[in-house]
Amino acid sequence: MTDGVYLLERIRAKCIDDAGCWIWQGFANREMYPVISINSIPRGVRRVAWESVHGPVPRGYEITGNCEKPMCVNPEHSVKITIAARRKKMSALRDASSSSAATAKIRAKAKLSMEKAREIRASEESCTALASRFGVSHQVVSMVRLNRAWVEVSPFSGLGARG
Repeated sequence: MTDGVYLLERIRAKCIDDAGCWIWQGFANREMYPVISINSIPRGVRRVAWESVHGPVPRGYEITGNCEKPMCVNPEHSVKITIAARRKKMSALRDASSSSAATAKIRAKAKLSMEKAREIRASEESCTALASRFGVSHQVVSMVRLNRAWVEVSPFSGLGARG
């Protein structure tokens, strides 16, 4: 078995299939990018999957998801893009998501709501049990509990009050 086939099988074993998307259930870094350890070296799952199917990625290029599901690692749902083009795309996305209408549109498609996030934070159930109950990944539950996702914003934040 070639290394590429072995790695793809290893990746598929940590994914659930969702209408052709390979939804990564393994580790994700703080920025919520899927990561896999190969010979004790952390590597991006999308890149590893892409290289297994399409070969090496040339210098100056990155592999990025081209799917609306952020944890999808299917190499057929990824694209090779220059680093400069990706930065430009991310900048445009940040600008678009800063508007409240764009945020509302994104949240409307989400599996969680602020009420469900509050329920997750208040629960003593395990992350695995909550992930199963709400139909999200273990990482999403962890991010909610750490207040990095579905963040509760205080009406006093940013006022610069000193104690």
